[in-house]
Amino acid sequence: MIRYITITAIVYAVGPTVLARLCSLGVISRLPLSSRVIITFDDGPDPRYTPRVLDVLRAAGVRACFFVVGEKARRHPDIIRRIVTDGHEIGSHGFRHRLPWLLGPVGTVREMMESYRAIEEITGSPPAAFRPPWGLFNLFSYISRLLIRQRVVLWSFMSWDWTRGATTENIEKKVRKRLNGGSILVFHDSDTEPGASPGSPDKMISALPGIINELKERGYQITLFGDLFPGRQTCPGKRRLKLWRAWDAFFRLALRIRDVPGEDGGPTLFRTSARRYCGPGVRLPGGETLLPGEKVCEVHINNDYLAALLEGETSPVRIGVRVAGELRRSLPALAVHISRDPVLKETNFLAGVTTLHRGAAAAGFTPVDIPSPLVKKVFSFYQGLVLSIYHPSGRGRLHGKGDMIPKIIVMSKSALYSKYLQSK
Repeated sequence: MIRYITITAIVYAVGPTVLARLCSLGVISRLPLSSRVIITFDDGPDPRYTPRVLDVLRAAGVRACFFVVGEKARRHPDIIRRIVTDGHEIGSHGFRHRLPWLLGPVGTVREMMESYRAIEEITGSPPAAFRPPWGLFNLFSYISRLLIRQRVVLWSFMSWDWTRGATTENIEKKVRKRLNGGSILVFHDSDTEPGASPGSPDKMISALPGIINELKERGYQITLFGDLFPGRQTCPGKRRLKLWRAWDAFFRLALRIRDVPGEDGGPTLFRTSARRYCGPGVRLPGGETLLPGEKVCEVHINNDYLAALLEGETSPVRIGVRVAGELRRSLPALAVHISRDPVLKETNFLAGVTTLHRGAAAAGFTPVDIPSPLVKKVFSFYQGLVLSIYHPSGRGRLHGKGDMIPKIIVMSKSALYSKYLQSK
C-alpha cells in the first residue's frame, strides 16, 4: 500500500513539479534577453498593500505583472482596474490559492478556469499568464495549460519577502546578491495566504524603491511579458507534442509501463504494466470472474506508434482499416509478450480503459461501465487531451460524434491465449 501511495504521489504531484521547477519544461523562469528583467507580485489584490505598490511603481515609472487570486479580484475589482489603467499586466494565481498537491483533477481545472473567468469579467481580457500557488503543480495543472493555452511563469529566485524574519534590508540584500540579466523577480502584495507573515508586505514596499533603483543603475530594462512574448501562448503542435512526450516518458518510467515488441522487435499498438485492478467485479463470457484488488496485466495504447501509423491519413475508412490490420498483428504479439514476462505470467486477466471499446469488443475484450462519474470524467478529459495533442484537428474530431465515453475493457488471459497465442 505504501508503495502505491508513493508512486501515486510521484506521478500526480512530485513529478510535474520537478519537470517544471528543476527542468523548466513548459514554464518560463528566466527571460531570453539578458538586458531585461520583470517584476512580479503574487497573492493580491489587497486593499492595504496593492495600491501602495502601485504608487511606488508609478513614481518610479516602471510596469510590473500582478498574479492575482481570482476570489480577491472579484472582491476588489477597482484595484484590478487600476492595475490595468496604470499599464501593468494581470496574470492568474488560482481562484482561492489552494495547494495544487491537495487538489483532485476536477478541483484543479475549476481553480484555473474560475480565476481565468474572474479576471476576464473585470478587465475584458483573459489573463495570458498563469502562476500556480507556491509554484507547485499536479498532473492536471501541468497538462491543463495545454488546453487553456496560458503561458506558465515561475521566477528566477526568491527574495523571501513574506517570511517572519524579512526586513527591508535583507530583502534588498537578497535581490542584489542574486540579480542578473533575464531575472524574473517575485514579491508578495498580500499577507493573508498560509505561510505569509502578518505585515510582511510593509517590508517589501519599503525595499521596492531601492530595488528598482538598483535595476536601473545596472542598466536593466524593466519590461512586461507581453513585450517579450506578444499574444497569448498558442503552444504550437510540435512544441506541445514534445512537452507531452517528455511527460509521457516520465509517467511510463514511474509506473513501469513497457512497450510490447512485435515479431520483428519493432513496436506494436500496446504497452503493458502489472497493476492491482480497481474497477468493479466483472463476470466474463467464459465464466471467469475478475474481482477488485486482483493483479492484472494493464494494457495501454502506444500513442506514439499509433500517431506514426496514421500520419497523414484523414479518411475514417482508411484509418479504420489500418488500425484493424495493426490490431491483428499486435494482439498475438501481446499474447507472446505476456507468456514470456515473469511478472505478467502471474496475472489471469488483462484490463485497460479506452474510448475505443467497440473495436476492443470485436477483438475479444468485454467492455464494462466505469461506476464513478468523477473517474469517468477524468478519463474522458485525459483521453480527449491525448487526442488533441496527437491529431492536428484535436478535439474538433469529436464534434458531432457524441461524448467520449471511456469504459473498462477486460479479457481473461486464457481467452487471449486461446484466440491469439495458438495462431503463432
